[in-house]
Amino acid sequence: MRSAFIILILALLSVHAYSQSKNTVSLVYGEASYDVAIWGVIGDFGYKQTTGNIYGLNYSRNFTRMFSLETGLNYSNSQVVESSIVGGIGEIYHYGTIKMLSVPAIGKFTFFKYLYADIGLNIDFQTDYTSNSPAPDQSGIGMETGVGAKYSFRKVMLFVNPFWQFHSVIRFNKGENFNLLDSGVKFGVGYSF
Repeated sequence: MRSAFIILILALLSVHAYSQSKNTVSLVYGEASYDVAIWGVIGDFGYKQTTGNIYGLNYSRNFTRMFSLETGLNYSNSQVVESSIVGGIGEIYHYGTIKMLSVPAIGKFTFFKYLYADIGLNIDFQTDYTSNSPAPDQSGIGMETGVGAKYSFRKVMLFVNPFWQFHSVIRFNKGENFNLLDSGVKFGVGYSF
């Protein structure tokens, strides 16, 4: 019992000593518009732009006042609508969703104290893909970029981050070269320690 108490005290002291660093844990919510880009495909079908949501828990580490790296786990849920023209019937629609877990690796460059630009990669894993899905599996490595504004008071940080993402630049599986594109705004609240 005594050794467990000593280990607990040492752990708390090390957390306090570690708290001098610039770490932030953030809860993220976002709304985006989604589209599926079809490259070099000939046919009488296409995709309609739809909307979706993003939820996440992110961790960032400041290396300097101007540069930080961010990672975490994000979940996105987007609607997909494929439209095609069938002779004698007209336009028909195939509705579906693309649900993904993403692990970002984003570099943030802060300027003017409250503004930042970010760019990096997302490792995406589509969780609901079936052979019936209206779009090919979007699992792969994608890109993300954006700009944002943040404001900190004491240990709490609020931010807003307009962004653009291009999924499956490098695919984990073979398939058609249809890429999910999304743009939107992420909002968040973080705690620095």
